[in-house]
Amino acid sequence: MSQLLHIDDRVLFDSAEHRVVALVGTRSAWWTAQNPKGPVMQIAALTISIIALLVSILAVRRQIQLSRHSNSIPLLVDLFREHRGEYLAQVRHLVVHDLSASALSNGLAGLPADQRRQVRDLVWFYDNLGAFVVHKIVDAQLVVGYLGGSVVDVWKKLLPLIEADRVSRKTAGRTDHEAWLEYFQYLYEAAESELARRSKGKLARTMLHRLRHCRRQQSASLTSWPKRPNDRITPTDDLDQV
Repeated sequence: MSQLLHIDDRVLFDSAEHRVVALVGTRSAWWTAQNPKGPVMQIAALTISIIALLVSILAVRRQIQLSRHSNSIPLLVDLFREHRGEYLAQVRHLVVHDLSASALSNGLAGLPADQRRQVRDLVWFYDNLGAFVVHKIVDAQLVVGYLGGSVVDVWKKLLPLIEADRVSRKTAGRTDHEAWLEYFQYLYEAAESELARRSKGKLARTMLHRLRHCRRQQSASLTSWPKRPNDRITPTDDLDQV
């Protein structure tokens, strides 16, 4: 037997059908809320469960990223220390400023023994670093942000040497000739892309700053202009003063 229980001035509870019946609005429109086993509540519960699951997945993913970054910090510190050390700094200077295009056109084999060893150490360093970046052992943004400029300069200067070595490996029958220093190439491409993005962002900020500066100047000139025609100095005023 249905029994309506009075809850307040607007809400009644139907005990037989297990639902809330509420009088809504001044036009006496009826609104019915189904019981907790109804489809609306089930959809709401499912939605909340999905949201909670997504939040949990994102939290776990973030925790994994933080753990990975914390584990890679000692490795990055050692790599950065080696990169800015005296030995590799001298080799970078040799590559960028001293080696001629003719000396690089014959690959590593065309360099003197001392220079060949130094250049090999430098390209292997960047190749190993690129492997760490590709396999996400270290954070790419940190690496590119710290030494991306050096990577780009060295790669562009040594590109004839690298291409000559790949050709010589292919001639020798090596099937992995294209993979020679491919991690170094990936690191160069990532650094080049990041530097181009930063350059565009810097140009956009510069243009925005200039636009704001011009607007401020225009605003200042408009506010300093006399508001009443009588405040302006006319030629007759000048003659009267003379």
